[in-house]
Amino acid sequence: MATLTFASARHVLLGTLHCSVTQRTLSVWSNAVLRGVHPNAHLKLGRSNPLRAVPTAVPARLFSTPSKILRFVRTDVWKATHRSGGYGSAPPPRRPTESSIRRAIDSLPSGIFLWGILGLNGAILLLWGYASGIAQQNRDFTWLKWMHENFLVSMRNVREGRWWTLLTCCFSHQEMMHFLVNAFTYGFMAPGVIAILGNASFLTLYLGGGILSSGLSLLWSEQVKKRDTSSQGASGAIYAVISFFACVAPRAELLIFGIVPCPAWIVVGSLFVYDSWRSITDRGGRTDTAGHIGGMFAGAGYFILKRMGMRF
Repeated sequence: MATLTFASARHVLLGTLHCSVTQRTLSVWSNAVLRGVHPNAHLKLGRSNPLRAVPTAVPARLFSTPSKILRFVRTDVWKATHRSGGYGSAPPPRRPTESSIRRAIDSLPSGIFLWGILGLNGAILLLWGYASGIAQQNRDFTWLKWMHENFLVSMRNVREGRWWTLLTCCFSHQEMMHFLVNAFTYGFMAPGVIAILGNASFLTLYLGGGILSSGLSLLWSEQVKKRDTSSQGASGAIYAVISFFACVAPRAELLIFGIVPCPAWIVVGSLFVYDSWRSITDRGGRTDTAGHIGGMFAGAGYFILKRMGMRF
């Protein structure tokens, strides 16, 4: 049985995932083991792709393909696009362009995307270090200003036309520890989910989760807090990954501290209640709790869309 160990932060509530207003940091105080997924569980996620399996445990080695997977019986949803041919039937229509793109992406090794996302985060971390160094040594703030304008999401940046910051902020970390905490958690959660979804759908979940997290954070800051704050970090996207997994395998247990078993749906539900309370009472401090909630909504929403037959 593999052990899933999340990086630690300062919270104890079933492992509190948190991200700051200037950095989104995902951390869980736990040594967790995913177990208890029934081998005959049914998964209804989509119409077009061959059914993928859910791993019995997230691997203990970063970015390794799960060695044990659960087998799922194909459902009617999955069979809907696999019709038997018949005499006199018309030839199948040519697949649309997006299907070709999807097949091309899914044909590539998953490690390209797993390591690619991590590498992009690392590259932006180095850019922050370079910009800060130039500013401190030469009093030249040109690079630092450019980083703030392109890798921090804020209402000001969006209003000035830099809408791409809704996504680029999800790959941005200014501090090494912030990067390591998120990278550590991502490394243990992402391989299992990409094994379920495939490359193309995983990218949709991850990137879409990050964008929705940024959007909800901006709306909450402007409409509720009545102030413009900036945010960065990968935890919103990672929240989407964890939330999606909890929907797929809600009874998969996390052993908190390696002792207390807790189903995934309770963990995610508790985090949702906790972050909602902190957002409503404005006790998040530098933590972007609204961004957390956005990520959880994204993961659950994507699961529902997959059940409805969405291809991407």
